[in-house]
Parts: sequence; structure tokens; C-alpha cells
Amino acid sequence: MGGKGTYRIVDDLDTDALRRDPKPVVGFSDITHLHLALWDRCRLACLHGPFPNASDEWCGPSSADAVRRALMTTDPVIIHRDTSQASAAVSVEGTATGVLVGGNLDAIRTEAGAGLPNLKGAILFVEHQ
Repeated sequence: MGGKGTYRIVDDLDTDALRRDPKPVVGFSDITHLHLALWDRCRLACLHGPFPNASDEWCGPSSADAVRRALMTTDPVIIHRDTSQASAAVSVEGTATGVLVGGNLDAIRTEAGAGLPNLKGAILFVEHQ
């Protein structure tokens, strides 16, 4: 099943098992439903990013290296804006520290009707295609 159907399975997740033996969940776009549910119900941190074997203009070798570093090191994750993207124009200089929560805008909009996790104090990021 693609990520688009994850909203159908989140209520059937064994959250006790996930808390006992957490595994990294990596994906983006439609898998946002799963990311938000795992954060809300288990406080399981997920990685909003490309699959390590993906290969297209957005998911090349540098993306796989970034995923590997995020999962396999204790180094802080530093996010740099991509100046070739329109969203870079609305960025401001500075540093932010906190829990980073978010995902695909359409999925977040859908999730809002089902009840988003408490995002108080979170840094919200939005992906939109």
C-alpha cells in the first residue's frame, strides 16, 4: 500500500509494541498520516525524507546520505534552505530549536479534521507539491 492509505491503518497500530521496540519510519508526502499518528500516540520520532533507494531529481545520493546520517549518528540535524526553491524567499535568518513536526500540506489539512497531535511549542514544517 502506498502512503496515501495510511490513514486507514493508523487506528489498528499496536502502539504498545511500537513503544517497546521502536523502529525508524522514513517517508514523505502521503505517509504524513502515519508520521503524525506515531508522534501523537507513541512520541515516536519519524524522518520526513526520501527512501534511501529513491532516485529522482529530489532523491539522489546526497539525500540517502542525509537519511543515513540522521538515523545512524548523534550529530545534530541541520536544515539548509534551497535557494532555488520559491519557499526560500520567505525564510529568515536565525536558529530554532525544538520538536520539528509536520508533513504534506494536503495530509495535514485532512488530518486536522481527525484531530492533529498537540503541536504547542513545535516547529511546524510543511511540504507542498
